[in-house]
This record gives sequence, C-alpha cells and structure tokens, in this order.
Amino acid sequence: MKKIISLIFIGAVIAFTGCAEEPNTAEPNSDDETMVIETTNEDRTENRTDINMSDEEYLINLGKQLEPGMTYMDVIDKIGEPDSRNGSGVTWVGYHRGDCVLCVYHQAYYDEVSRVEIYNAITGKTTEIYDMYSKNTQSENN
Repeated sequence: MKKIISLIFIGAVIAFTGCAEEPNTAEPNSDDETMVIETTNEDRTENRTDINMSDEEYLINLGKQLEPGMTYMDVIDKIGEPDSRNGSGVTWVGYHRGDCVLCVYHQAYYDEVSRVEIYNAITGKTTEIYDMYSKNTQSENN
C-alpha cells in the first residue's frame, strides 16, 4: 500500500512540475517583434501569390530568373536542385510542377545555359523563355 501511495505521489509531483510556467526573463524588444511580423507578412504574401498562379505561370516566373551565360551551378544557386537530369554534352535539367516542366538546357563544353523553356504536358505546348540561338524569347510554340 505504501508503494502505491508513493508512486501516486511521485506521479503527481512530476505532473504538476511539468505544468508550471517559467517566468519570461527576456525583455521585449520592439525591433525584433517588428522584424518577425514583417517576415511573416512577407511569407504569407508569397504563398498567396503561388496559390493564385497556375503551374505554368509559376515555372515561367522561375525561368525568368535565369540569365544568358549562367553556368549550371549558377542555375542551382538561383532556383535550387532540379527534379530530373538527362543527357551528356548538352544536358537538360527539369523542374517539375504539376503537368508542367521547366527545362534548362546546358552546354557542358561552354559551361553555360543555352535554352530555357516550359513544357505543358496537357496542352503539348512549349513556351520558350531563352534560346541562345534564337532572337525570339518569350514565345509559345506548338
């Protein structure tokens, strides 16, 4: 009986100790609080924008961040690791979102991006963002 009462007492002490509030010893700093609020609002704005964009529009905006003459590593630094890779000599990496793919073609010999395009699997259309061999950019092909 004494063991059961002792266990109940120890359990109660542990339970009540875990529920105790710790005093807030840090003084509030209005600059830090403002920064947190601004960052949170900024993050919410980005998320709302992403929700309102189609997959193709999102990838087009991502592709527009790439510039002529960028190296493969510049692309990864700018928009992140690709979802797929293929080829040799002229390789392409893909960034997938829904039924669309942002294709970034890279010439290994020159170490530069040669073409950036979006392929929409539903419509079968390709939207060219950049092609080093073409004067047309931002065009849509069938």
